[in-house]
Amino acid sequence: MCTYPPPPERQEEGEGEEEEEWHSLRPQFSSPPRQQQQQQQHSAVVMLSLIRLPRVFTINQVPKVFHEDSIISGYRHPRSSATDCILSLFQLTNETLNIWTHFLPTWYFLWKLVTVVLIQTAWQDFFTWPLVIFLVSCCIYPLASSCAHTFSSMSARARHICFFFDYGALSFYSLGSAISYSAYVFPDKWVNSFFHQWYIPIAVLNTVICTAVACYSRFPECQSPKFSKYLRVVAFAYPYLFVNIPLFYRVFLCVGESCTDNDTNILHYNHIALAFLTGFLFATHLPERLAPGSFDYIGHSHQLFHVCGILGTHFQMKAIEQDMLTRRPWLLERSIPVTFSNSVGAALFCIVVNLTIIILYSLPLLSAPVCQENTHDKGLKKASAKVYCRIRPLGAEDEECCVEMISSSTIQLHAPDGLKANRNGEYKETQYSFKKVFGIQTTQMELFEDVARPLVEDLVHCKNGLLFTYGVTGSGKTFTMTGSPGEGGLLPRSLDMLFNSIGPFQAKRFVFKPDDKNGMEIQNQVDALLERQKRDSQQSVPKTPSSRQKADPEFADMISSEEACKSENVDEDCCYSVFVSYIEVYNNYIYDLLEDAPIDPIRPKPPQSKILREDQNHNMYVAGCTEVEVKSTEEAFEVFWKGQKKRRIANTQLNRESSRSHSVFTVKLAQAPLDADGDHILQDKNQVNVSQLCLVDLAGSERTSRTRAEGSRLREAGNINQSLMTLRTCMEVLRENQMCGTNKMVPYRDSKVTHLFKNYFDGEGKVRMIVCVNPKADDYDETMLVMRFAEMTQEVEVARPVDRPICGLAAGRRHRNQAFRDDLSRRLEERGGPSNAADDPALLNQLIESLPALPPCELVDPADDQTLPRLIEVLQRRHRIRQLMTEQYNKTANTLASMLQQFDGQLNAKETFLHDQRNRLSEKDKVIGNQRLEIERLEKKSKTLEYKIDILQKTTDMYEHDKRSLQQALETREQKLQRELSERRRMEQRMHGMVSDTKLKWEKECERRVNAKQLEMQNKLWVKDEKLKQLKAIVTESSGGGGPTERPEKPDRPSRERDRNLAQKRSASPSPLPDLSQTPSHQNRANVRAAQDAYPTPTTSSSSSSSAYPSVASCISNWEQRLPLDSSSQSRHPWTPQYRSRTPAACHGSSSVGRRRGQRWATDTEATATTLVYGLDLEAGSRTAPPVRPMHRRSQSAGGEKWVDHKPTSNLDLDTVMQPIIPNAIKVSTPNEKALSKCDKYVLRHQELASDGEIETKLIKGNVFKTRGGGQAVQFTDIETLKQECPTAPRMPILS
Repeated sequence: MCTYPPPPERQEEGEGEEEEEWHSLRPQFSSPPRQQQQQQQHSAVVMLSLIRLPRVFTINQVPKVFHEDSIISGYRHPRSSATDCILSLFQLTNETLNIWTHFLPTWYFLWKLVTVVLIQTAWQDFFTWPLVIFLVSCCIYPLASSCAHTFSSMSARARHICFFFDYGALSFYSLGSAISYSAYVFPDKWVNSFFHQWYIPIAVLNTVICTAVACYSRFPECQSPKFSKYLRVVAFAYPYLFVNIPLFYRVFLCVGESCTDNDTNILHYNHIALAFLTGFLFATHLPERLAPGSFDYIGHSHQLFHVCGILGTHFQMKAIEQDMLTRRPWLLERSIPVTFSNSVGAALFCIVVNLTIIILYSLPLLSAPVCQENTHDKGLKKASAKVYCRIRPLGAEDEECCVEMISSSTIQLHAPDGLKANRNGEYKETQYSFKKVFGIQTTQMELFEDVARPLVEDLVHCKNGLLFTYGVTGSGKTFTMTGSPGEGGLLPRSLDMLFNSIGPFQAKRFVFKPDDKNGMEIQNQVDALLERQKRDSQQSVPKTPSSRQKADPEFADMISSEEACKSENVDEDCCYSVFVSYIEVYNNYIYDLLEDAPIDPIRPKPPQSKILREDQNHNMYVAGCTEVEVKSTEEAFEVFWKGQKKRRIANTQLNRESSRSHSVFTVKLAQAPLDADGDHILQDKNQVNVSQLCLVDLAGSERTSRTRAEGSRLREAGNINQSLMTLRTCMEVLRENQMCGTNKMVPYRDSKVTHLFKNYFDGEGKVRMIVCVNPKADDYDETMLVMRFAEMTQEVEVARPVDRPICGLAAGRRHRNQAFRDDLSRRLEERGGPSNAADDPALLNQLIESLPALPPCELVDPADDQTLPRLIEVLQRRHRIRQLMTEQYNKTANTLASMLQQFDGQLNAKETFLHDQRNRLSEKDKVIGNQRLEIERLEKKSKTLEYKIDILQKTTDMYEHDKRSLQQALETREQKLQRELSERRRMEQRMHGMVSDTKLKWEKECERRVNAKQLEMQNKLWVKDEKLKQLKAIVTESSGGGGPTERPEKPDRPSRERDRNLAQKRSASPSPLPDLSQTPSHQNRANVRAAQDAYPTPTTSSSSSSSAYPSVASCISNWEQRLPLDSSSQSRHPWTPQYRSRTPAACHGSSSVGRRRGQRWATDTEATATTLVYGLDLEAGSRTAPPVRPMHRRSQSAGGEKWVDHKPTSNLDLDTVMQPIIPNAIKVSTPNEKALSKCDKYVLRHQELASDGEIETKLIKGNVFKTRGGGQAVQFTDIETLKQECPTAPRMPILS
């Protein structure tokens, strides 16, 4: 509890009066009765405050390593103590139910283990050892999980190590399940199988591997969270799936008598269903992924994951116990016996190995962080922004306190009486830690020593700094920054320390001059003097406040002489100059408080706002801001007070003098080194170093519901809160980028305050923040927000500025120059020569002898007027000589002094040159060393790449060899396939030939029998006719009276002689009918028989053979043996596909026109015009000469005639070596008149099956000539036969 004394009298709160409160309340600090009454009224609260529950955070307030998917709030402090972790068991967080859902089942499984061990005396029965091991694993894994969830918030390293143990326990649980399954659950078919014998060794190996993989998955969690999650899922799922292979086979796949089918399978079904539900919840993060933030405390997937896992383990335990009891006799007789090695020994081995793995993975965490930030400035050292807290006293006696200082670095906030944090009425206390907490008894000097003094020392050493106060309105920010008489704040004490440190080494005015671009220029002494005279002469320009003027009595005693301090180790070889500027940020506009605007009483002009710009070093500055050069603390504070009077302050309900803008007082220190002589400043702009210290008094955040602001006050409050909110957002993004390695854009430009101080947070200086707290209960809500922002700001890291050397000149130049001046002035004051002339008698005698001799100066007569004038003349000559000697000595001394100075300058220049050369040499050495390291690294990388290239080359060669082998195998198989296909086609053709031959044979036999029967019937009819004629003749003879009559001519009897002749002319074996499917243009059998029926059969010898389907050769022979036809009775059939037939029909024609070989001739009684043979138009003619006998000769296609090579598309390529080659040939697949008109020779390639099944090719040749009708006709002249035989094929019998 806070015990603050009341003030002497009740006053309104305000930053103007809080100075008096701080000053007057400190000596009267005591414990009033009011506080004792509060302790008595809330004794229960005091008792509860002894057990301080830790504070919970949101996802934006903890590092990324602690984040859970879709969990927004309920996080514990990332650096909780062990006590806080244990206390969080009794506080509702997002881990509370995770802990209890595994901690309570641990006692249940422990009770089962004790029951089995003690009551059932398991250690005496080796058959129950697997059950004991399984129960031990069931006790270990929930206990390890609850402990891991309990202590995982101590730190990032502790979190990883805790979950290492959790993963090891889960792997051991999978091994316990495997041991129990091997002993009790294996199906009957698999008992004593090869898989059963190697089941436990493989399970042991899986346990070790999965523990290592699960522990490794914690390391890439920050860089690759998806990959880490994938590894973890595999490490959990793989051992479960392997262990349950016999169970899956038993309950899902096994069918038959040897399957273990009993009531236990129902328990196994329940266990499997819950196990898959557990994995589904772990992988999908349902239901919190559907509604992030709604299941943070109760009902998220990890809690359901724990519940389903425990229920599944319960059903698994019941099933194992039931299998052990029901299958015990059968398993003891047939299964693998339970031994120490396959039960207890395997479990102990896995425990030792898992602990070793956990230790090996935990050792790197003790030396390096797990999540390393991927920033571009890894080489820079970083330090977190330091945040301090200051508590002001209460303003009234009866006010309630809500802030308690627990230690020098921790405060605690508790809700006031009228505000309940929870529905059950309990107080919700929260604690916040800072770099240091300053109580109400802290003096301004103590605050300055801890907070501001390091920043001033850094300012002198060319380093920037930022110090700002933050808090609610009326919390003491202005008092902390400015102070009061006798209690000077941070600003006057910083100025006093600065001028005490650099006072003797300040440069004259206007030697340093701002260049209006956030830089400094150096002027020589003459230009600086002219600038001073010019400023003094211009009355319109306000003069710079002089340090000789009397200080304002209100601030004269702010800092006592006893409290004055200075910085040590100030560089005396530099000259310094201090410039101050004062601006305010009002409604997000920047105004210059030191600007002297012309006063117009008639039409006053509002002040003009300034803009922010970026200099050449990418630093932000206010363009056109007034920078005043000051030479003392009083002068600087007078400038500050001048601007303070222009600052916007207004009266509100909470503060009588409330700041309505953010003020920024900038102290800029310019320093440049002296030259080698130590007399003047180096006229080199590059040697000027400018550092600055920004002292910021932020306006207090306020709620309009309490201030009741309206109009412009409401707008001011909105802009103030918006700028503070932007500052908070920038801090959050900075912290997230640094902790999580992200690269989000920081919204500096959303506010002028954050945009102006952007460089400080990017590493241009140190950052300090003082959080001012008003402990009264009315500001509890605002104070809570301020505390959260302050605690978050502490986690932001700012790069430490690098020391900037001023120059390479030798040190002590100013001191040596001053000593030389003092000695020279002392020597010049001495008259008569060097200071040691009186000490040297010889030199003194020599000087006396060089002077003119003195005349006798004895006076014997008072009236002597010659001695004294002579003496006076001699003395005057001696005096002139002495003056000449003195002047000569002075000239010599000056020459010697100049020579000494020149030698000293040369010596210093050489020392500087040597120093520069040494520096360059050291830099070159460093560069060489870095290059050597880089060369070594590149050589190693080159060797590694060469090794990888060799491996890749070998792999490529292997792949190429495999590719060639596969291609050869593929080509071999393709060739084999082609040969098989060709053989198959040949076999099909052979079979078709055999079928067609057999078919033709039987058709011929049937026709022969029909013809024989027909001839027999004709003979019988002829006999009957003869008998009838004889009877008629007898009757006629008897009736006519017996006169002699003429005997009728005896008709000829049909004879078989012609059939015999025709049979002799035919071939011994019937020619096979060509395959109708392979003939390009063919007639069906009906057309052939129709052509045969069109002519009389018994009149010629061809009638008996017309139904025998003769071959082409037999047809041509018959044509040649016939008589020529009369051309007048012939008519040519159209060249159409339907007349194409292999067997020409018998036809009758008239007299022949000419002799054509190969043409068919018919008798006079035949009335056919022209016959088509294989689709060729044969013009008829009469034959006048004997038929030409066909001669078998070779092809005459080698001549110069032009041929029509008719090759039907259905012909097969036989791939034989000997192929008919016809030069000057037009190859066609279908004959046409156009091709025939261009050639005089014709050849037809006809294929048919021989009697042995082989394909026989016939080349039917003929001459092409024009017909009378203008068409083209072919006269066949020759036939060549090409036949292919297989030497290994069996000979087919010739059919007759």
